[in-house]
Amino acid sequence: MRLGALVLQKEPWVQARDTWRQVERAGFDIGYVADHLTHSTVAGQWWADGWTTLAAAAEATSTLGIGTLVGSAAIRGPAFIARVAATLQDISGGRFVLGLGAGTAPDVLVDRGEVVGAEVLAERYREVVLAIRALWAGETMWRGQHVAVAGVAP
Repeated sequence: MRLGALVLQKEPWVQARDTWRQVERAGFDIGYVADHLTHSTVAGQWWADGWTTLAAAAEATSTLGIGTLVGSAAIRGPAFIARVAATLQDISGGRFVLGLGAGTAPDVLVDRGEVVGAEVLAERYREVVLAIRALWAGETMWRGQHVAVAGVAP
């Protein structure tokens, strides 16, 4: 069995770096970030980008796995997720784990000013997963009802 810790990115990196190192020293197998543009537990407070935080955490640690809990298909496109996941896998020396979820309606509202329901979030999530798998398989184009990518270089 493996043990993970959610390290919410609610501190500037100078402090967060120490937290990531403490998680590694404590013997956790993996440290996760949340992929939200807003989060109810830190309303009005510092909230760093999770993907960027993971790149820094990969450099600040040597054995700790890093991952998203979870990456948001509501506010991230498949080309972005596929590319950033591959980059984090490279930076971390193979320690990255991609956790992916449908995302939340409040994040969509913040990101695009749109109100969406659970059905649309679920449909988009399914398409994002299919598109990511296609991109990782070497495809350069993919089209669904809610998601499309074209001309993505491998």
